[in-house]
Formats: sequence, structure tokens, C-alpha cells
Amino acid sequence: MPTVSFTGLAASYCSNASNAQLTGNPVGGTFSGPGIIGASFSPVAAGTGIHSVTYTYTDGNGCTNSSSQQVVVNAIPVPSIVPSGTSEICAGSSLVLNAGGGYSVYSWSNNTNGQTTTVTQAGTYNVTVTTAEGCSGTSSAIQVVVNQPPVVDLGNDTIICTASSLMLDAGNPGSTYSWSTQEISQSITVTNTGSYTVSVTDQNGCVGTDNVTVTVSNLLEPVIVADGPLEFCAGQSVGLNGGSGYDMYQWSTGQVVQNITVSTPGVISLQVWDEFGCSGTDEVVVSTLQLPNAVITPGGTVSICQGDTVSLSASGGMASYLWNPNGETDAVLEVSESGTYAVTVQDPNNGCSNTSAAVEVVVNTTVPPTIVASGPTEFCVGGSVSLTVEPGPYSSYLWCSGSTTPSIVVTQTGDYCVTVLDANNCLDSTLVGNPIHIEVWNPQPMVQQQADDIVVTNGPFSQYQWYFNGLPLPGETAATISPTVSGNYYVVAWDENGCSGSSFNVEFTFTGIADADLNYDINIYPNPTRDAFTLEVDFGKRISGSISLSDITGREIILPETLRDVSTIRRQFSINELGAGVYYIRLMTDEGVVVRSVVKDQ
Repeated sequence: MPTVSFTGLAASYCSNASNAQLTGNPVGGTFSGPGIIGASFSPVAAGTGIHSVTYTYTDGNGCTNSSSQQVVVNAIPVPSIVPSGTSEICAGSSLVLNAGGGYSVYSWSNNTNGQTTTVTQAGTYNVTVTTAEGCSGTSSAIQVVVNQPPVVDLGNDTIICTASSLMLDAGNPGSTYSWSTQEISQSITVTNTGSYTVSVTDQNGCVGTDNVTVTVSNLLEPVIVADGPLEFCAGQSVGLNGGSGYDMYQWSTGQVVQNITVSTPGVISLQVWDEFGCSGTDEVVVSTLQLPNAVITPGGTVSICQGDTVSLSASGGMASYLWNPNGETDAVLEVSESGTYAVTVQDPNNGCSNTSAAVEVVVNTTVPPTIVASGPTEFCVGGSVSLTVEPGPYSSYLWCSGSTTPSIVVTQTGDYCVTVLDANNCLDSTLVGNPIHIEVWNPQPMVQQQADDIVVTNGPFSQYQWYFNGLPLPGETAATISPTVSGNYYVVAWDENGCSGSSFNVEFTFTGIADADLNYDINIYPNPTRDAFTLEVDFGKRISGSISLSDITGREIILPETLRDVSTIRRQFSINELGAGVYYIRLMTDEGVVVRSVVKDQ
């Protein structure tokens, strides 16, 4: 009978997966079973369920043999979001969307995870879910509409004359109204002093509110407020504000607005009216003087680094100088701190003072960087943590590891620090960030055969589990194991942090009957190899058994080949599709088991 096998078929697929190309050995046979299209397996054609795929080969002698494998085709999930369709919420409210349970991974279109997501923004949302078998499906989109609350404006607080009335209108026709006066109409008329509040509920159930204070007064009392001294030098001006809340303004200058600017001396009067005809008056006296010329001349750039200074010179020939801030009285000010600087000078002839335009001095202080870790700074080997410099005014970065990016990914134990340069090219020793220590736990058990035992030679570790030919040995959880069968042994050990590591394999062979290989002439070449190797064995006698190829975990790469009454064998194995690593030839005869390693290079 010919030895038949085939490769390329995974244990499971999603029902929408691409076709899998199958390779039969020996070539020239035929594939059969659900979803088979020529020499490929189509999960789409096979449909969901458990299927059996068979490869049948007939050799030149007319002998036929076959090999079968099972494959599972998993259905594509069809998630459904609740609530579905279109949902409406008011601004400031939220809505919980539920994709249903039973999935392993949820990925919402708003970049959140989990069975549910809470939304506050209008838009279209969907979710992609992944089952435990790794199959993904996307829901139909649902629409969320955010309704804005009604805008309610009762106007500014106001004063009305005695015996007058004021109508308050909440607007938004067709809505529901609730006034603090217990009235429920869109508008109300008030005649008394008080605070009036209204809540407006629109057709969507959204609520808007506003309130206004109404004061009943017999006489208006406007107050003219100046934005500067009423006595000022010629060429300058003062702003006068008649106050807000009046319906009409009449200045003695002829202007009819709330705010005016005055640049000439004299008596300035104002009369105001409200919408009910109430009136009142006020007046101020404005006078002018000649101002001295006040100018600041910087002695260089006003953007300096910390530790530098710049000279600010005021106009010369003045009776006095007063700098703000600092309060210094010299004509020249040496500045080493950030701030806005102005100088007030006094004319030596008329005593009039004037303040210069402000000059802003910027001292570019250094901002020491802060390193932020994206997760724990202590973790098992194989993990990582991202170290990021908190955002700041930096133009370049230099980590003690040599990286020049704002973030680095760390996978090794060590102290990590960073130096930064700001956008103003200011740099000093304060810019060296405090180092952050990263600790990576990496338990690496070492094993050694000692007589009839295999012993862990380092540690101790908190937990052990021995493996034989890639399979765990029940109950073998000590630091030492006493093998009873020849084969490959290794141990997985856990440290006190819960991190694990595997030892290298130990090929354990018993003396006596297990040393059958001492009577066999075994030759494997080339070894190491990249593509293929040849196995030659001279048993020195006629013998029966089997031969197979497995990886380091004990998983059979090439299924066992039966040997019947042979004295020599010569077999070639192709491993060009396998990854780099160590593989094992297992020769099992009536006299015992022989294991030989083969190394595949990159």
C-alpha cells in the first residue's frame, strides 16, 4: 500500500474565508469531500459544520490508499444593535447601544469596545464582533439624532416705571410652558418687581430655561462711567459709558448711543429713557493737558532664554520714571523675567504724566519633561510598555537609549530618561527628565540530566510543569523528574510574579533495550539544512516499526510511516515550508525507540 498524506488544511475556517490550497503526498492523487474544488478547499462551498476531506492515491501497482482530515467551518456572526433603526436624544443626554452577548471581541465604530457603548453625539453607529472561533461580522448601521433644547431668551434684566407693564415672551411656538408664576402660556405680562423663570419643553421633550429680573422704579438714575481719567493730555481721549438697559440715549455731544469717546474738554451730560418712557440724567466734566512723549526702546530682542537679560530704555529728559511692574525709577530697566513692561514718565514742564505702550518680554523658561508609561513598568518577558513624553513646547527629543521620537517602546529591564530641546532652542540641565525604571521578569529554567533524573539547576521557581514529547505530564510539578520512557523532556517554570519560561529539550534515552540505536547505523544529511534532508538507516537485521517527523512540541509534522520486515531504509524529507528550529526524527522498532534531531536554518 502506498503511504498517503496531505497538507494545507487548517483545523477550522470562517465560512467566508478564502480557498485553502491542498498538497497531496505522493502527488497525482485526488481530493474529495464537501467544499473540495480541484486541489483546494472552499469554506464558502462547504458551508458551516464539521466536514471530512480525503486524499486518495493509486500507485503504479494499482494499490490505492487514502488519508482523511476533519475541518470545521464556523458561521459568520450577525450582530444586531438594540435599539435599532433611528433613536432621538436631547443634547446633554446619552443613549446605551447593546450589541448582544456571546461574542469574544466587540469593536464599535466610535472606537469603543465591549458589549455596550454609550453615545452622546449624533451619527451613524455599527459594531463589528468576533466569535471565539475568530470569525467576524458587522451589524447594520443605526442612526442617532441629537435634538437641541429650545433656545429661550427673556431678554436682559430691566427696570420699568410704576404703573407700566412688561411682556415676557418665551418664544418657541407650539411648545409647553411652565412659568414661576404658575402660568402656562407662551408670554406673560408682569407689573411687579421680581425674578421670573420659564421652562420650555419642545415637541422632542427637550427643555430650555431662562430667567429675568424686573424692577419697578419711579426714576431712572444713569451713571456715566469713564474708562480712564477725566483729565488727560491733548491728543488722547476718554471713553464714557452711559450704562446698559436703557431704550434711548441722548448725549450733549449729539450722539444717541450707549458708549461715546470724548477728546475735547467741557461738561458732558447724558439723558436716558427706558421703553416705558421713564428718564434720568447725569453729567461729568472733562479737561485736557499736554502729555509728554513716553517711549520704550529695547536694547535687543525681547524673546530671551532663562538667565539672559534685555535692557529697556525710556524716553530721556523726563522729571521722573516709574516702571510697571517692578516699581523701579531709573530711565533704564534690566529685565530677566517674562512680563509686560510699561513706563510712566512725568513732563518736567507741566507735570503731565503719560504711560508708554507696553513691551512684552518673554523669558523662555525650560519645561522639564515628564515621562508617562502606558501601562505597568514591571511585566513578563514578551510584554512591552510605551514611554511617552507628556506634550510640551519641545522641538526635539533624545532618549538615553538613543531614540529621537516623543515615544519609545521598551521591552528590556533598565532605567530610561530623556532630554528635550524646546521650540526656542533653550536648553539646560533642568531639561533632563527623571529616569523611569522598567523591570522585565524573565524566568529561564535550566535543566540537566543527572543519572536517571532530569533536574532544574537554577531557581528556585514557584511552580513547575514537565512535558514529554510536547505533552504535559500530569502530576509532574516538582523541580526534578525521573523519566520512565525514552523521549524529549522539558519543563515550564513560573516565578513569583506569575511569569513563565520554558527550558530547552533534554533527549532522555534509557540504557539496555532503549539503546537500540547503538546497533543501528543511522545517518542524517545534510544537518543543519534549509530545504530537505535524507535519512539512511542500516538495521543489520530485518525488522519492523515506524518512522515519523515531529516539532519541538511533539506535534507530528509527517505522519508515521510503517516499516515492515526491512533491513535498510533511505527516506528524503522536504521541510522547506517549515519554520526555522529543531525537529525530531522518531524511529520506533520492536527493540525500542530512537530519536534524532534535525536543525532547519533560516
